Amino acid sequence: MSLASGHVEARIVQTAVELGILDALGAESNSADALAHQLKLEAQATELLLNALVAVNLLEKDAHIFSLAEVSKQYLLRSSPHYVGAMIQFDASLWTCWEKLPEALRSGGAVRAPNMYQDFPAETETFINGMDSLVKARGDADVLGTAIDWNSVNTMLDVGSGPATYPIALCRRFTNLNATLFDLPPALKIT
Repeated sequence: MSLASGHVEARIVQTAVELGILDALGAESNSADALAHQLKLEAQATELLLNALVAVNLLEKDAHIFSLAEVSKQYLLRSSPHYVGAMIQFDASLWTCWEKLPEALRSGGAVRAPNMYQDFPAETETFINGMDSLVKARGDADVLGTAIDWNSVNTMLDVGSGPATYPIALCRRFTNLNATLFDLPPALKIT
C-alpha cells in the first residue's frame, strides 16, 4: 500500500516547496494560523498540510507550533548550499507526464515532446535549476574536485553541461582551470 500511495507523500513535499512553506518557517517556529496569514493560505488547510509534513518528518510540532526538522533545514531551505527544492519542483512538473502513463502504454507514444525541456523558457529554467539543485545537494562537484588532480589541468570541455554546476565549482576551486560549455541554446541562456 505504501507503494500504491507514494504519490501522496510526494505531493505533500512538492506543495510545501511550491508554496514556500518551508522557507516561510525558516529558522522561526510558528503556528498554522500565522503561517497561513503570512502566505495568504486558508488556515485549516494549512494546518492539515503542516501536520502531514510532521508525519513525513520534515517538520516538528510542539503543541500548536511548527518548526523545521534538521533535514528540512539542510535540504529544503533556499538559503542552504544543499537546497534540493529546485529538483523537487522539477519532479512536480513531471506530474502530468506520469498521470498519462496508461495512455502511453496503450498508444506507444510520448506523453510530452522529447525536447529536453527546451521549447518553453519556464520549462527550461525548471529543468536546469533542478539539475543544479540535485548536484549541489548530493555534493557531487566536491567529490569530483578531490577525485582528480585538477592542478595540472588548464582547460575542460563540458558537453551537455546543463546548469554547468561541475565546471563552475571546479573553476572556482582551481583558478588555473578554464571551462568551455556546450549545450542547447535555451539551456545555455539559463546557465
